[in-house]
Amino acid sequence: MENPNVDPDARIIAPDGLPLTIIIISCIFLGLSIAAVSLRTYVRLKKGTFGVDDAFVGAGTVVYVAVIGLAIYACLVGLGRLEKDLNAWQWSEAMKYYIIWILTYVLGLALVKSSVCITIQRIASTKKSLVYTVWVLLAVTWASFLITFLGTLLYCQPVRSIWTPTLIISGAGTCAEVSTFVIIGHVATVSTILTDLALVVVPAIMLWNTQMKRSSKIQAFSLLSFASIASVITMVRIPYVNKFEGQTNLQCEQP
Repeated sequence: MENPNVDPDARIIAPDGLPLTIIIISCIFLGLSIAAVSLRTYVRLKKGTFGVDDAFVGAGTVVYVAVIGLAIYACLVGLGRLEKDLNAWQWSEAMKYYIIWILTYVLGLALVKSSVCITIQRIASTKKSLVYTVWVLLAVTWASFLITFLGTLLYCQPVRSIWTPTLIISGAGTCAEVSTFVIIGHVATVSTILTDLALVVVPAIMLWNTQMKRSSKIQAFSLLSFASIASVITMVRIPYVNKFEGQTNLQCEQP
């Protein structure tokens, strides 16, 4: 919980350490993402081939901008810091924007992954088995989104009880067991890894028997499966999901 000895009127905290690292890395990848999607959109529009997959990745990028904005603000008000360094307002504000960040992030993830699925589906339109596989991946992607989104929203009633402990103490609010949040985290993590890996395997199968040079196959495979690199990051964070149960610093989990 918050530290009563911290200035109760303090609001914005100058970023350093972990919060500063989060802000810098987030801004770098935001710039790279905007540049890549802008170039893709320009080429597709110029060639007259702009499709549904491009619309999805464009929408995902817009949501990603919001995700980064939320992350930066949350870091400025206390996310990534020990609770002993925060006052009541900072603790509550950081937690609130962390929850909003989760809800926004899972939407952006679903949109971008849908774009990848639709792109593969368009290329593999003559192979029914692959088309059906992609439809299954789309269904899993959006099912995972709904589970995570609704699970987070319904974890505490009312929702603001998550960042307003006084509601729990007074009996005006209730929250599920922490294990429930851990389960939601594992569902999202496992579905992300499975769909990411599937989106690596499907392009490989699709390109296996095509009449292309080996170098061309490798280039095409790299482009089609590039988005699945994110699964590596997802795997790295698996051990930290369980730490929610024994966590004492909700704003800053120490490895």
